[in-house]
Amino acid sequence: MSALIQELDALFEILDVCKEDLKTLLEIDHPPADLLERIDRERSTMEDIKYLIADLKAQIACKELHKYMMNEYTMTQQMKRMRV
Repeated sequence: MSALIQELDALFEILDVCKEDLKTLLEIDHPPADLLERIDRERSTMEDIKYLIADLKAQIACKELHKYMMNEYTMTQQMKRMRV
């Protein structure tokens, strides 16, 4: 599971870099000729990363839910075996 969390952290770091790059593009004093294309590309990249973050969060949540359900199942099975 830690690999997924590390991947999630990496995506958040990449998203922060993209935000900084976009901020730089928006505040630039001498814009290049392809400024609008660069801004669009940066925004598109940010949306893609946000999608990947949401997908990864869903994977982590599913794994946690599966682990919880298996623990509950194990506990229920153990309780059924006990006799008073």
